[in-house]
Amino acid sequence: MPQLTLTTAQIYRLILPFARVLFRGNIPIDQAYEELKRAYVEVAKQELLSEGERINPSRLNVMTGLYRRDIKRLLADVEPEEPTQNLATRILAQWENDRQFCSKNGQPRTLTAGFKGSEFWELVLKVNRDIHPGTVLFELERTGYVQRTARGAKLVRTPNRLPAEKEQSFKFVTRNVDLLLRSSLENLESGSPVNLNMRTEFDNIPQESVVLVQKWLRREGEKLHRRVRAFLSGHDRDLSGQLEQDGTSRAKVSFSSFSCSEPSRSTDEV
Repeated sequence: MPQLTLTTAQIYRLILPFARVLFRGNIPIDQAYEELKRAYVEVAKQELLSEGERINPSRLNVMTGLYRRDIKRLLADVEPEEPTQNLATRILAQWENDRQFCSKNGQPRTLTAGFKGSEFWELVLKVNRDIHPGTVLFELERTGYVQRTARGAKLVRTPNRLPAEKEQSFKFVTRNVDLLLRSSLENLESGSPVNLNMRTEFDNIPQESVVLVQKWLRREGEKLHRRVRAFLSGHDRDLSGQLEQDGTSRAKVSFSSFSCSEPSRSTDEV
């Protein structure tokens, strides 16, 4: 595989969109770092296998820069140690399970908040004495876990896993991201466009027109994908019924499209 040289600024720009997703999911940095190590090892393994080379910790150590003990653990497919929960998650768990902060039927109560000695203040101090309870309350409100009411702080959402249907949607998203990066890297490494990689962008669309634009893009995108499916089916061995079946070499061709609407900014987008 050709080596791709990246500057520090380019690495930052590449990581920033993923950091944005992880931040919205309230994923602490140690958990993200653990999964990054796992991904590094997996990519290095795939690279060695594609070249017909043997996989061993020494080679993976040189390729990834990871400690051998981490590589051995990941190669053994041992589950990583459960990362320490971030502070917000620990406080929410305390709120849900501590009888002091629950009603008689076991549900988290609305807690007095906003002043020293309040019930929310006591909740935070039970978990951590190094951070001001007001700072914690601000963060829980910002992330939508807590809502301020006339009676105090109310727990309105708990940090659960994605429902099954959302989990499938997330896999679809990550597959699209992977394909986009592979397509872009192949174009960069080849020095000339090999894959379709285009973007059309306008930055002064009236906000009242956005819904209409979104509907038009979805409708036209569906038409385009039907045309692509019709074309590719004529070249697929399983569907065409006319192509040579004896060859062992085969390729997977993917065509993906998406649209995005967001407030226009004056600064350069990442």
